[in-house]
Amino acid sequence: MSEDLVRPLEVGDGTPEDLLAGVARTTEDLVGAANALGRVLEEVLQRLENVESDTDPAQDVDLEEWVGWLRRAYHLSAPIPADWRDVAGVQQELQALHAAWCAAYKKDGTPIAGTAAVAWHDSLDRALERMRRHTARDEDKSGVERPPWAGSSSAEPGD
Repeated sequence: MSEDLVRPLEVGDGTPEDLLAGVARTTEDLVGAANALGRVLEEVLQRLENVESDTDPAQDVDLEEWVGWLRRAYHLSAPIPADWRDVAGVQQELQALHAAWCAAYKKDGTPIAGTAAVAWHDSLDRALERMRRHTARDEDKSGVERPPWAGSSSAEPGD
């Protein structure tokens, strides 16, 4: 805002009429400044609504569609298997990554803030390592993934 929105009180010769006229001018200036501030506040609120709608966690993007984009954009066919929906740990990692991506990027793919985008990429790196472990471990002979706390089944031959 401009510094000259409100003029200093002019009292003229110091007569009551001059003083009253100066107060009236100052009051008009204050009303004008308040109106200008109201317009700025409305614009800020509108921008905030736009940011909130751009960071909606759902982002109108299906998880499967987003994972397809992620695999293509980052060439991740190896760490994210085609059957990622069937591996609970991988699916949960991807759900968390998608939510983090929605918090870091607008719908059009531009970052909301640089630090959020960098943090998302750091999260991606850590999640990819965990996904590699999810797909490599805890598979029994039938190919069914076992949770880490389940231990090995004594019903399996050779265990």
